[in-house]
Amino acid sequence: MFAEVMTAVLHGMEAIPVTVETTIDKGLPMFQIVGLADKSVNEAKERIRSALHFSGLEFPMGRITVNMAPAGIWKRGSHFDAAIALSILASSGQIEPNKLFGCCIIGELSLDGRVKQVGGALAIAASMEKYGIKKLFLPEDNLAQASLLNQITLFPASSLSQLVLHFSGMQKILPQKKAYVPVRKEIVCEKKDFRDVRGQETAKRAILVAAAGGHGIFMIGNPSAGKTMLAERIPSILPPMTEKEILRASIIWSAAGKLGLNQVISERPVRAPGTNSTAAALLGGGLHPMPGEISLADSGVLFLDEVCEFSGRVLDSLRTPLERKEIEFVRYGETYRFPARFFSVFASNPCKCGYYGDPNHVCTCTDGELAHYRAKISGAILDRMDITISLPPVSYDKWHEKPGLGSDEMKKLLLAARAMQEKRFHMKEYLNGDMSDEELDRYVPIEGETDGFLRNAYQIMGLDPRGIQKVRKIARTIADLEGSDDVKIGHFAEAVRYREDIFERSKRKEAGRFEI
Repeated sequence: MFAEVMTAVLHGMEAIPVTVETTIDKGLPMFQIVGLADKSVNEAKERIRSALHFSGLEFPMGRITVNMAPAGIWKRGSHFDAAIALSILASSGQIEPNKLFGCCIIGELSLDGRVKQVGGALAIAASMEKYGIKKLFLPEDNLAQASLLNQITLFPASSLSQLVLHFSGMQKILPQKKAYVPVRKEIVCEKKDFRDVRGQETAKRAILVAAAGGHGIFMIGNPSAGKTMLAERIPSILPPMTEKEILRASIIWSAAGKLGLNQVISERPVRAPGTNSTAAALLGGGLHPMPGEISLADSGVLFLDEVCEFSGRVLDSLRTPLERKEIEFVRYGETYRFPARFFSVFASNPCKCGYYGDPNHVCTCTDGELAHYRAKISGAILDRMDITISLPPVSYDKWHEKPGLGSDEMKKLLLAARAMQEKRFHMKEYLNGDMSDEELDRYVPIEGETDGFLRNAYQIMGLDPRGIQKVRKIARTIADLEGSDDVKIGHFAEAVRYREDIFERSKRKEAGRFEI
């Protein structure tokens, strides 16, 4: 008898429907799986044989041939077990084949017949919803994640026996469209308060502007200036994730196999990869592409501390993702895309010893060491960072001053600025940092005294067209933070200051010694 069951294969952060076709013919006992299946799928044979035995079901004798179509797509993973087992049972007459029509089934089988949690369940569920498949049978432990979706009906199963009873019509599995989703933290740093940071009010202001408008920020300062301390507190001022962001981030983590039992990404992720990270770890990829750090940071923060210690080649690989907000891979003619919409925060010492330009310490770096250290940051990467600030050493008097703005006050300002942007662009995730040239001309016009000011800044500071557009975007965010519909000359003046460090680096490089 011929039987077929629907399942799916992960393709990046999406999934493609796969049909499991099974026939059982007379002849010497044989169990064969075809259709470009890798070792993890072929190992299902022994799991299925044992699961059927422990579930009190008959493993049919004869020549069992399982085909996984389409045959041109590589099949990998243990989540095919349940679908293959049910197709064998249907082909041997233990289940009516028509009962399986229109259902997608995923789940790994244990030797005693339990249906175990699988990676990528949320990504599969989201894709099946797009393909119009309305029923998904999945492990009970994956229910909370998949219930983020609204349209697809979920049937949680804990054992193969339970699935068989359902398709035999003896004991139905109750359908669920929406289940309780437990809130789980998936952030690297605990939320801390900006009030703890003293003597760096200018840096806090720059971070507020950057976070409010989605502008990348690069902080430079000596080892005790507070760069890491500032970066650790950024999550405390970011707005809560929207349902769309929660779903997208959770799908990415699901596709990467990083969601634990009943976990979802409900708080903005903060990823802080180490300086020895490879391009593959940062960007993702591989023979079967998986999300990297920049995709795991989607809807959150990517913090590269001691950025000058990273490989220059690795840093340059970030150019395209920083620009396009996604990363793309091509493998065997197939294209894989992963989102990479993150808030980029870079930090670095001014030199290898950390004390170049510090009035209280002597820099021990030679000119060659200084040049080598900073050469890893290419002009192309710096050009893609909207805001670059230098953090001066904190004097005792500055440190002893009363604390400035705390996270609560900064968050209120940020939320008000984000509300203005949502009203302007009619969408939540689109920020000032994303504006096109046409939108800049509409919302940040250059006219009157603004024209003269920007002309002088362009010439004196050596700005280029990309730089002047970034100044306009930053000025729009500064105006939003003040609740102003119009971008005024003072907003441009503050925005220009956030580009000064790039100018200084370029100028001193020409003189034979450059500074960031």
